[in-house]
Amino acid sequence: MRYSHSHLKLYAGCPFAEDEKYRKEIPEQSSEDARRGSRLHKVLYDYGVHCLEQGVPTDLDYLRGHQGTDEEREILETFADTHMFDLAAGNHFEVPLEVEVGGYGFKAVIDHLEMHALTIVIRDYKTFYKILPQTEVDKDRQLRRYAVVVSKAYPGITTFVCQMDFVRYGVVREVIYTIEYIPTLEAELIADIEQVENATEFPATPGAYCDWCSYTNMCPAMEAGNVDVIQTLEEAEAAAANLIALDARRAAQKKPLEEWCSKQGLVTVNGKATGYYPEERYEYPDKDQLAELLYGRGVDPDLYFKPDTTKIKAAAKKDPELADALKVIAIDKSQTKFASRKVKES
Repeated sequence: MRYSHSHLKLYAGCPFAEDEKYRKEIPEQSSEDARRGSRLHKVLYDYGVHCLEQGVPTDLDYLRGHQGTDEEREILETFADTHMFDLAAGNHFEVPLEVEVGGYGFKAVIDHLEMHALTIVIRDYKTFYKILPQTEVDKDRQLRRYAVVVSKAYPGITTFVCQMDFVRYGVVREVIYTIEYIPTLEAELIADIEQVENATEFPATPGAYCDWCSYTNMCPAMEAGNVDVIQTLEEAEAAAANLIALDARRAAQKKPLEEWCSKQGLVTVNGKATGYYPEERYEYPDKDQLAELLYGRGVDPDLYFKPDTTKIKAAAKKDPELADALKVIAIDKSQTKFASRKVKES
């Protein structure tokens, strides 16, 4: 079996999903996020090749001609505004590599390799919404694995500059490994591969991966029995896992139903109709005009003006003095909320 970062990452997230995809070879359904990422990677590949052929470090007009969604066009324009190719370096895009690591085949596709005399820049394009903090990038397993693969494919290189390029925002995070550290990274990769290679049990593990898993319709966690009373930690863990899986399954069922109802209309089951209902919503951007109108009708405008607490909270984070001033006039209405959230790594 040939391995890849996505394979090892899937096993670490949920052995059951890894077994379905890589051992039983049940096809994984593509999400819109994944399809958008693939489209953007293809455009960025074409763009890189275009710039090299034309001998230019950037070409905003070329990307502006891309026919995609408004979101995609905005990402591409940000990329052109914030990136310039080093034409003096060796540039290669969408580079497929397959090497042997500890007797196992391991493959990777590098989005962009920028080659200098004794240094290689390994650049991985990320199209998702979150920018990872440097602390997470420093220990990211994908970059560590890519450093091992590139070191084997390009012997003689002594420095590996591994970058996560968050193209949506024009932000790049990097970690640098020297050749002396490669054996440590390789040993770590071999241990991860052998864990998957020697696995004999593949438990369903509800968690953050459930939000985009393709196998929720066959997941054993969905079959867990309901409980009326929880008495032990094990029962609490089982119930929490079941709840996470059910939430994911609900989301998976909701999307195709939304698509059907958008074309066919309401669907009625047992006295309940599900589908799209009109909802009237209005905005009043001119607050002075709105206040004058309300006051003229004998209505106190202050009863209807509510501050945007989300924006105020964001502003307070950037300005400690504002935060202190707000505490004096604020009414604390904080409360707890029952939910499942991804645990931050320490």
